[in-house]
Amino acid sequence: MKLDNLKKIYTQMISNGLERHVFKYKHNAVIFDVLYFIDESPHVLGFGVLEHNFYFEVEIKKGFQLNPV
Repeated sequence: MKLDNLKKIYTQMISNGLERHVFKYKHNAVIFDVLYFIDESPHVLGFGVLEHNFYFEVEIKKGFQLNPV
């Protein structure tokens, strides 16, 4: 699965000299805090829900590819 919108975020991060960025993502009724780490290889997306003490990470491969779980 290719994450085209992630490429836009990556480009903005590089332009602003950022290595990490946080944004919100809503899936059904759950709102995640998403952390994007470009200072790791491969890049990592961390998904967290503080209210439920829940967190997981996925690796982002070259070309902004995500291996579905």
